[in-house]
Formats: sequence, C-alpha cells, structure tokens
Amino acid sequence: MSETTAAAVYRSSQGDEKKVSLDVQRAKGPELSNQLGADLTREVDLGIHTGFSAFTKGIDTEDRIDNHPEIQELLEEIRASKYDYLLAYDDSRLTRDDFFFVMHYACIEGDCVMTFSDDIDLDSLEFRVRRVVE
Repeated sequence: MSETTAAAVYRSSQGDEKKVSLDVQRAKGPELSNQLGADLTREVDLGIHTGFSAFTKGIDTEDRIDNHPEIQELLEEIRASKYDYLLAYDDSRLTRDDFFFVMHYACIEGDCVMTFSDDIDLDSLEFRVRRVVE
C-alpha cells in the first residue's frame, strides 16, 4: 500500500514576512494534511508574492507566480502524480488569476485533489464566476 502524500502552498499578497495570515496558513497546512491522513511531504512557502501570472502581468514581467521556480517544480511533481493532495488555505493562496486553472488542470493530470481549509466547491458555477470577477 502506498503512502498518501500532500504538498502545501503558502502565500500572501502584501505586507511582510511577519504577517499573521502567513502564520495561520503555515499552521493550517499540517492540520489539513493530518485531517486527510496524508503526509505533508512538500511545503512551498512563497511568503509575500503577488500571486499574479502572465495572464495578468504579461509575459515580459519576471516576478510572476507561473515563473517562480518552486511553482514550476511543484507543477511538474503534481503532473507526475507525486502528491495525492495540493493544500492551501483558500484558492486565492495558490494564485490570484487564471493561472489557478492551469494548476487545477495539473492536478487533474496527476490525480491530485486540491483541498482548502475553507469549504470550496471547485465545480460550482459560483466558484467559477467569483474567480473570473476577482
């Protein structure tokens, strides 16, 4: 029987590294992993990062989440089925724009379930409309 594994992403848009929301995210990742019965084998802690990708910032901007080496490596590992779960406090902690759907698709390819501390139904129309409007 194989072990159940999880990766977690922590990120905040603004402030500094001492921001309370980052501390909350860092505490919730292991809690959520334990609730799922998964070993948290990877934590991607981006600290303060805008969370925007080329979808919003343009391809010529360097400080993009889709351009971040840890995110690129995480996506490769997800597609290779290294994790059963991708954890985050909420969907906006992964990314602030349409790059979310790139990450979601990687999870589909790698049979990895996106799971959040907040109860978020990724298949609902409400969720999809909110992502586009935000």
